[in-house]
Amino acid sequence: MDLISESPEAQDFLQTVVSEIDRYKRFPDEKFAQIVTGVLASSGVDLQREELALEALTQIAADINERSIWMRVEHNPLNPPVGRVLAARVFYAPASDLYFVAGVIGQYDGGRLPTFRDVGVDASALPEEHECDLPKESIGARIVFNPHELSSTVIEAMLEGAPDIVTSEAGQVRRKAAEPPPILTLVVSAWLLTRNPFSKKFLEKLGEQSAQSVIDYFSWLKNKLARQIAKLNRKTLIVWDMPYNGCRVEFVIASSELAVLLDAIDSLPSAGNSAVAVVKQMEALGIEKLVYEYDVSVKKWLPLHAATRLAGVVSDRPYLIALDQFRGFSIGVTLPEQ
Repeated sequence: MDLISESPEAQDFLQTVVSEIDRYKRFPDEKFAQIVTGVLASSGVDLQREELALEALTQIAADINERSIWMRVEHNPLNPPVGRVLAARVFYAPASDLYFVAGVIGQYDGGRLPTFRDVGVDASALPEEHECDLPKESIGARIVFNPHELSSTVIEAMLEGAPDIVTSEAGQVRRKAAEPPPILTLVVSAWLLTRNPFSKKFLEKLGEQSAQSVIDYFSWLKNKLARQIAKLNRKTLIVWDMPYNGCRVEFVIASSELAVLLDAIDSLPSAGNSAVAVVKQMEALGIEKLVYEYDVSVKKWLPLHAATRLAGVVSDRPYLIALDQFRGFSIGVTLPEQ
């Protein structure tokens, strides 16, 4: 179904954006290996047998035009963004009687991205044991999941007996893509994730009550959540989503082995402090997203890639994806909670 061919307005819009592509660059040296145009979403029935309302499509286009959405392959956070959706607009296809979002995507050359060292970040010298001095904010945490990827029964089992700082009702998202991997997201404050409740400094400064809240949270992660993930016996990505200073920091582990999950959870506070240091070092580049991966071979969280406004995508792991893979592909979009 070629919705764009039904709308001369959509064709004109896409041609205009492509002809004026320099206007959509965030910095002069931003280079695109390929410019792709296509349908990003529509009001038709999708692979999950759901339909997007016109209001949802309008919101998708508005979000793209406001902040130029980073594009990932099947929403997998372990893959660096392959480019940006530069511009989008909602149109109507009269023959199909459908509304759709047409967009223009600037795709990067994944084999030629700058590394962290190129932008002045030495991953081998990042602080880990030092506890960063962050103001105590709301220390709540919340599970967010896609019901097409994980069942509500599993989520309910995880939340049973969760500490008070964990919201009792999980949030839901809809990831519109062909084959998104099962992802369990835990949104958590930077203050909570970077605390070591057993340190003398922590106890002296904030007292036993605050320390107990953090102890209860990490105990729940290890004794309840990790064990429920291990029971699934399938590859599930666990993502700790930590907002900090205008950047979304994601700590991702792709394992269902209980011993690996427990080790990763134990070292999360160190990883949190390391990530805070990276965000500060890359602040001048306008860092928007930073992803850490738990490396099972060295039992350590390591920075994997970042997305910035003034240096594009930074990655220590080049990727190779055929440039024609996305032609005609309906780009995945994360929808708001239901």
